[in-house]
Amino acid sequence: MNPQTLASIGLILIFAGTAIIILALLALSLRSIKGKNVNAGGVIIVGPFPIAFGTNRELVKNLLKLSIILTILAIALFIILMLLS
Repeated sequence: MNPQTLASIGLILIFAGTAIIILALLALSLRSIKGKNVNAGGVIIVGPFPIAFGTNRELVKNLLKLSIILTILAIALFIILMLLS
């Protein structure tokens, strides 16, 4: 693939991620207006280390598990692509 195609794919993924975050925030705010209980959380990955935060302990545990799995997959994909090139 040429660099322009990769840059375009990266830009599209950034915009799609931003749109998903905005839609999720809107959905959470609409739920909280209706008076329902809302749980929220997130993960920040700094290097290979995930930092999780949230309103519920069980939610944070699940987010940590998911982020560790995704980090391992990303590292494995990086190694595989490095060996193939």
